[in-house]
Formats: sequence, structure tokens, C-alpha cells
Amino acid sequence: MQVVEVLPPDEEAIIIANVYDQGKGSEVPRPAKGVAWGEIARHRRVIIARDMNAHSKMWNPKSICNRNHNF
Repeated sequence: MQVVEVLPPDEEAIIIANVYDQGKGSEVPRPAKGVAWGEIARHRRVIIARDMNAHSKMWNPKSICNRNHNF
């Protein structure tokens, strides 16, 4: 997890959060779950980038499983 605040000249800050949260099964806590997402999301200009390997019918209706889709 990396969070960077970019301060463009004469503009409001842009927060960029880069998430790579590779879970190793349900017995191991996922690092990104411990992040203060409320603090990050309170800013008006936020970009969240993530490795979207999770399977979900929400963004892929042809998916046959829902692995890692909850988080």
C-alpha cells in the first residue's frame, strides 16, 4: 500500500493510493484492511489504483466464482 499526496501549483491536493493486497487465504489478515480508508477518502480528489484480480459478477457477469470479491 502506497499513498502519495500530489500538490499541483495553485490547486487542491490529489491523493493517490496504490493498493496491492495479495491475500494468502482466510487465515492471514489482508494488509489493506488495516488502512485508514476513511482518512484517505475524506479528501475531495482521490485516485485509488488497485490490481483488480478479484473475481466478481459485479464487474464481470461471466465470472463463475466470487474469489476475493468481498474486500
